[in-house]
Amino acid sequence: MKKLNRLLLCLLLIGSLIVSAIPVSASPTQTAAVSSQSRITRSPNKKSVKILMIGNSYTWYNDLHLILGKMCNSAGIKADVTAVTRGGASLLLYANKSSRLGRKVHQMLKNQKWDYVILQDRHFYPIAHPERLYDAVLSLTSYIKSAGAKPVLFMTWAPYKYHKDYQRFKDIIKGREDYQAQIQEIYEATAQEADAIVVPAGLSILNADKAKTGIRLLRQDGSHPSYAGSYITACTIFKTLFPNASGNITYYGKFQAKPKIARSLQKIAAETVQKYRQPSSSVQLAELSPGDAEFSQFYQWTEKTEDIMEHGLRFFNPMLRTIFSSLYTALKELPSDRCLPSRQIN
Repeated sequence: MKKLNRLLLCLLLIGSLIVSAIPVSASPTQTAAVSSQSRITRSPNKKSVKILMIGNSYTWYNDLHLILGKMCNSAGIKADVTAVTRGGASLLLYANKSSRLGRKVHQMLKNQKWDYVILQDRHFYPIAHPERLYDAVLSLTSYIKSAGAKPVLFMTWAPYKYHKDYQRFKDIIKGREDYQAQIQEIYEATAQEADAIVVPAGLSILNADKAKTGIRLLRQDGSHPSYAGSYITACTIFKTLFPNASGNITYYGKFQAKPKIARSLQKIAAETVQKYRQPSSSVQLAELSPGDAEFSQFYQWTEKTEDIMEHGLRFFNPMLRTIFSSLYTALKELPSDRCLPSRQIN
């Protein structure tokens, strides 16, 4: 069995190298999306409250950091908001000092002063790989606290019901509200361990949908935020970090011509934050068992493989997709004690 496991891992690694070496032919739209996958951007505001946002496409879609910066300014709070993002990235990538973005983030934490650092992980990790989220958050928060900043966890949202996750994780989740409840549980347990603030963005989006506002919060893929989704997320961050702000948000962004929509989203976010109680969760995350250091390499392989499976293989011919999908499926079906750390949610 060990030989089979090693063979599968070797084949998967070889496949990853082959895929990375093949030139990708993409439409102009796809090219634009790929070119924006890895970027570091900053709002134009000068010194005051300094916020660093670390995440993936959930953060860089619609320039969430710019919306937040302008929102703060409109309410009388000067904020300098910087975003470090890469599409499909997990927090493990940023926690890993050997990765380019990991080195960049650690240098930024070391060389600059921050008030808040907001961490956003892959949306399905809380239900499928909570140990990865936990490990990455605890690793990053140790550096964040050393830099004198407060760690903040960006609680993501459950996708719309037609999203592939509901088939992919059908044995784990039973509908959208259950999905969101599990996300909330893991974020709160992790935040409690890390002494971090939670931004309940996922709850704001769920509440907005429940309110039947007629405003689409997520894009056609059922996962990524529409402009309204990013706007209500920024409102939720603002209300969480600055609950006693004296000024009102007067920045409406793309809703300038329809201020009622902006005010409606602001109201839902404010109510969500007001009702939300910061973590006092009884959920405990068990310690990793001895020998789990071996999984650091496994993490790197699975991170790279999942990125290819999620974003890359759709560009290639059916034969390649079939080969790599089969290898990936075989790897996932290996005995769990060899594939994943033993940390479980009790």
